[in-house]
Amino acid sequence: MNVKLILLLSFFVLFCACREKLLDNGHVVGEDMPSIELQLTDSITLVNLRSVSQNNSVVAIYFDPYCDFCRAETESILKNINRFGSTQIVFITSSSLDNMVMYSKKYGLEKYSNIHIGRDRERKYSKVYDVKGFPHISIFSKDHKLNTLYFNAVGVEKILAGLSE
Repeated sequence: MNVKLILLLSFFVLFCACREKLLDNGHVVGEDMPSIELQLTDSITLVNLRSVSQNNSVVAIYFDPYCDFCRAETESILKNINRFGSTQIVFITSSSLDNMVMYSKKYGLEKYSNIHIGRDRERKYSKVYDVKGFPHISIFSKDHKLNTLYFNAVGVEKILAGLSE
């Protein structure tokens, strides 16, 4: 009898563990979008990452304004912006406000209704995802659940694929 109970419990634990898709850095597909306060380019307005979109997918890109890979990824996204539809793209940096404003102006990010840029003054994104390099990309479903993470520049095709996972 005890053997059957142990086998049953083992099966249950294994079943539950296999249902969650574990990502490379220990995060699990389906976990909630983190609550991160972002300072906007006007230097006054603060918004929470979670409030950027109510019913749309979100692509969060943690970047450094002087990172060549970040710049290339930004240019690629802008060239293909129509392919993102209503997906909200949020550029997040821990760099200075001046550097963030410069980046936004350089790429004209303010002219896109589905692109947002904000400064993570507390470096919370970096802490939550243990960021080691730039860009770091997290993709969330329209209900703010994690779809996937990318730890470097991956290109538009891979980002779009992450949206459909």
